[in-house]
Amino acid sequence: MSCDIRAGSVVRGILLAVGLVSSAGWCTDVHVYLNNEDHVTAKELTLKEASVSVTASSCGRMVVERAAVKGISRETERAEDILEFTGATDVVHNRNGDRLSGRIVEIKDGVISIEAYFTQGRVVTVKLEELDFLTFASEKKAEAPTGANVTRVIFLNGDVVSGEIKGFEAGEFILDPPYGEAVRVGATAFRSLHNAKESKEFYAGGVAEAFMDIIERSGEAAGIYYQVYPSLVKSFLKEGDAKAALHVFRRITDYQSNPYIFQRIGDEFFAVDMLEPAVEAYEKMIEASPTYYGAYGKLFNAYLKMGKNAEAAATYEQLLSTPAINLSGYGLDAAQVRMELSDVYVKLKEYDKAAEQLRQIIVMLPETKDFRETALSKLIGIFREQGKVETLIERYRAELAEKNKVLGESYLGLVQAYLGEGHIMKAKTYVDRLDQLGLTEDAAKARQLLEEQGTR
Repeated sequence: MSCDIRAGSVVRGILLAVGLVSSAGWCTDVHVYLNNEDHVTAKELTLKEASVSVTASSCGRMVVERAAVKGISRETERAEDILEFTGATDVVHNRNGDRLSGRIVEIKDGVISIEAYFTQGRVVTVKLEELDFLTFASEKKAEAPTGANVTRVIFLNGDVVSGEIKGFEAGEFILDPPYGEAVRVGATAFRSLHNAKESKEFYAGGVAEAFMDIIERSGEAAGIYYQVYPSLVKSFLKEGDAKAALHVFRRITDYQSNPYIFQRIGDEFFAVDMLEPAVEAYEKMIEASPTYYGAYGKLFNAYLKMGKNAEAAATYEQLLSTPAINLSGYGLDAAQVRMELSDVYVKLKEYDKAAEQLRQIIVMLPETKDFRETALSKLIGIFREQGKVETLIERYRAELAEKNKVLGESYLGLVQAYLGEGHIMKAKTYVDRLDQLGLTEDAAKARQLLEEQGTR
């Protein structure tokens, strides 16, 4: 069987298969079931003497040994009828209730050809669109594989392909099924991976360990295949195998340095409330990229969710004290960081530290006007709690007055400079800012300058 899945494959998931229309004009897709309980959805299908050629919706072109095929159906509800069937002849069941026994000799261009017993061996045809389901002669029921080394890959659309994992190459796992050629499976093309021996469980020692061995032997564990790791972690967590997800994460920490990979892995752990490993992943982000703001924000939120307020506060203190981090460069405002930090200090009952963060917001530039008003309100609340309202008001009114004096003089100077260069509209924007800040005296002086400019 030859099958090539690329990591960017797009498939629509339902329980067993997705609906597709073939070039032969079928009304719906057909579902091919194998003797080992694998199944794929086909949008085209051709049966010859020794093989079935399938264009599968999950993995493209496949050629399957005829002896491996258990049956074909138009509806997934017929899966049990097919997998449980035993009989000496092929049987075609039509939608109208007709039943033809004999030997199916060909399926091509949407037509089934069968040497039916009632015609004494003559070939009769049935349109595939009239089919309900068909079964091939078989002496035993279909059975899922149980080999210790067999992995069952469940694709996003529910298709299942089994085989041994043979390697990892060009960002894809190489799966070798027992009934054909190797399958190449992209890391994001499947929904989950199972150990066939244990059905719903992963390898006892860890399919993760086996996969990581394969990747590391490829020599590219820290190289171009790095994006496979978050996908593996997500797949294991979805199946409830936290141990395997942790194994992948811990294995890569020695050689992986891409902060984006640790962010994605941390987010996967955070989403399922595995907060300790989420913290570890976000700490690795900071280690890999100390100037990346996002790492601090994610670590801060993880600590908050864990109830570790002191650690959360220390994280944002580190962020604010790192000169190389340009918050505005990320489209963020330091005022927001300080506001969240002040809330944490209030929880810790460290009111002086909370007040200091709020004070820093109050004296910031006018772009933080909304934050300033909120900060002042919170600060009054803190000092009222402590009986220090009058001290607070006196102290910060003086500080605000000094800050506003500097801002007023600065903006008035900008108005003069822009008018001198003939940029009247730019000058007017700073007049508006003076009005927004309530600096009426400076705003009046600026308007006077505008009027004088207009009389020249």
